[in-house]
Amino acid sequence: MICLVNMLYSATLIVLISMLVLILPASGSDTPCLSIGGTCQEDNLSCSGSYLTGLCSGGVNRRCCSGTDTPCLKIGGTCQDDNLSCSGSYLTGLCSGGVNRRCCSGTDTPCLKIGGTCQDDNLSCSGSYLTGLCSGGVNRRCCSGTDAPCLNIGGTCQDDNLSCSGSYLTGFCSGGVNRRCCSGTDAPCLNIGGTCQDDNLSCSGSYLTGLCSGGVNRRCCSGSDAPCLNIGGTCQDDNLSCSGSYLTGLCSGGVNRRCCSGNDAPCLNIGGTCQDDDQCCSGSYISGLCSGGADRRCCSGNDAPCLDIGGTCQDDDQYCSGSYVSWLCSGGANRRCCSGCIPTGSDAPCLHIGGTCQDDNLYCSGSYVSGLCSGGVNRRCCSGNDAPCLNIGGTCQDDNLYCSGSYESGLCSGGANRRCCSGPYSGMCSNVKVYSRASWGAQSPTQVSTMNTPVGLFFVHHTEGHACHDFTSCTAQMRNIQNYHMATRGWSDIGYSFLVGEDGAVYEGRGWNHVGAHTQGYNSRGLGVAIMGDFMHRKPNNAALNAIKNLIQCGINHGYVTSGYSLYGHRDVGTSDCPGDALYNEITTWSHYNTQAPQK
Repeated sequence: MICLVNMLYSATLIVLISMLVLILPASGSDTPCLSIGGTCQEDNLSCSGSYLTGLCSGGVNRRCCSGTDTPCLKIGGTCQDDNLSCSGSYLTGLCSGGVNRRCCSGTDTPCLKIGGTCQDDNLSCSGSYLTGLCSGGVNRRCCSGTDAPCLNIGGTCQDDNLSCSGSYLTGFCSGGVNRRCCSGTDAPCLNIGGTCQDDNLSCSGSYLTGLCSGGVNRRCCSGSDAPCLNIGGTCQDDNLSCSGSYLTGLCSGGVNRRCCSGNDAPCLNIGGTCQDDDQCCSGSYISGLCSGGADRRCCSGNDAPCLDIGGTCQDDDQYCSGSYVSWLCSGGANRRCCSGCIPTGSDAPCLHIGGTCQDDNLYCSGSYVSGLCSGGVNRRCCSGNDAPCLNIGGTCQDDNLYCSGSYESGLCSGGANRRCCSGPYSGMCSNVKVYSRASWGAQSPTQVSTMNTPVGLFFVHHTEGHACHDFTSCTAQMRNIQNYHMATRGWSDIGYSFLVGEDGAVYEGRGWNHVGAHTQGYNSRGLGVAIMGDFMHRKPNNAALNAIKNLIQCGINHGYVTSGYSLYGHRDVGTSDCPGDALYNEITTWSHYNTQAPQK
C-alpha cells in the first residue's frame, strides 16, 4: 500500500514539474530570440531567415535564427550575403544579420521607367549611364538609351576619345562628361565648300573659326580665299617667299596667312621695282606705291630733275663736292641732289672764301659761317679760316655756348659773337688731342664734386655702343652718352672722366678734377676712361689705345695721376664684363696693370 502511494506521489510530482516547465521561462533564457519568433541554434546550421547575435543563451556560435527581414520583404526583396548574385540591387539596413547581409531588391523603378537597365557602370552600355536612378552602390547606375537630343539631330552618343566623322557636341548625350554627341552638323563650313577637322592637320586652303561643331581646335578648312584670288594673288604663310608683296585681310586663316600679290602697279607704272627698303636701290625709294608692309617700297630711278642739272641723288649725310639741293630727288627728305650746277651766285660768297656749303649737322674741319650759302637756315658755309684758334687747341663757336676754358676774340672766322673757346686741357697734353666739353656740345652738369688729386687708380671701360672714327660721329656719341646718363640714369653729368674715339682723340667728360660715376666704390679715388664702342670681340685700333696711354702720361706730367698708379679694367672691381674681353686682354699686358684689386 505504501509503495502504491509513493508511486502515485512521484507521478503527480512529474506531471506538476512538466506543467511548470511549460508555464515558466527556461533557465538560460532564449526568450529574446523567441520573442521575435526566432530559434536559437548553432549558426553553422541552415537558417531560413538570418542569424542575430546576443539573443540566445549558450556559446558565441549559438545564435538566433530569425526571419525578421520584414523591411526587405516589404519591398519584395530578399536578404542574403551581398557577395551573392542579385538580379536587382543591394540595399543596406533592411535585413537582419551581419553588415554583409543586405537586401537584394528589384526597386530600380526610376531606371526601368525610362527604359533603362540598372547595372555596374564598368559594364558596356549601349546607351549611356545615368546616376541616382538605381538601387545599389554608387557604381550601380542606370544604362539608359535617352540620348534623344543627340539622336534628334542625327548624331551618335559615344566616348569623345573615339573617332567622329562629324564633330562632338556637349550636352546632347546622357552619361559622363566624356560621352558626347558625334554630330555631322558642320553645315556652315560645308555650305562654303570647306571641311571640318582638327586645326593641327594640313589644310590646302585656310582655317576659319566658328563654322564647325566640336571643340575650339576643330575648325573649317576652307578654300575661300576669293578676295586674294580675285586680284591674282596666292594665300600662304607670310614667312614664305613672295615674288610680289603680302597684303593683309584677303585670305582666310590665321593672322600669318596673307595674300601674296603682284599688285605693285603704281610702282611698276613709273618704271620702279618693289622691294624691302633695306636692300640696295640704284635710284631712290618712294613710299605708298607698293603692296606689302611699310618697309616694302618702290625703288625708282625717277631722279630726272637732279640728273637734268648734272647732279647726283644721294643721302645728304654723304660728302658732296658741290652742294645739296632739295626736292630734285625721289626718296626720303634726306635724299637730296648733290649738284655742281647751282644757279649762278647761290653759293658764291662761301666758295669765294674757299668754303663749302653743306648742312651744319655735318662735320666741318673749320667752322660754319651763316648767310653765305643758298638753301635753308641749316645750310651754311664750312670755312677753314679758324686756323688761329685751332693752332692753340681751341674751338670756334658762338660765345653764348658753354666753354670749359675761356673765350678769346679775333681767332675765329664769322661774326663778332663767334670766338675761340680755349679749354684748360686744349693743348695741355702735347702728346694727344683733348677736345673740351664745349667742342662736343656738352650740357652743363647739374652739380659737381671736386676730387683730390693726384690719384693712384685708373680704370678702363668701354661704352658697349657704336664706335666712332671721326670728330662728327664721336661728338654725336658724346652727346648721346651724356643724354643717357643724365636723362635715363638721373646722373648729374656724363659719367666718365674722359672718353676716347678711334679717331685717336680724347673727349673731356668730367675731367681731371671732378668725381666721376664710372666705377662704383672708387669714383672719388680714381679716374675712368671709356673707349667708345663694343670691344668684347675686337680690340680698339692703335690710335685709341695710344690715346689712353698718352692721356695717362699727360695726367702724370701735370700732377693729376701718381707715377706709380695702378691700372684696372672695370670687371676687376665689379660684376661686369666691361671693358670687353678683347680690350681687357690688351690692358692686362700694360706695365701698370695690377692683378690685385684695390681696397674700397
